[in-house]
Amino acid sequence: MTESRSKVLKRCPFCGTRKPVMLWSGGSQVYYVFCTNCRARGGWSKSREEAAALWNARIWK
Repeated sequence: MTESRSKVLKRCPFCGTRKPVMLWSGGSQVYYVFCTNCRARGGWSKSREEAAALWNARIWK
């Protein structure tokens, strides 16, 4: 699993930290965003852009 920071990621919607990171799960061949503070995780995607969009979506039900 590799990690990279991205300026396009919004704060964590749960704890408000500014330290979410984009992770690559090589075994699963997917990207996802992970909060380094509260461990919240965004949706999985084959592309970095879509994983960032899923994290930034803020869909409330």
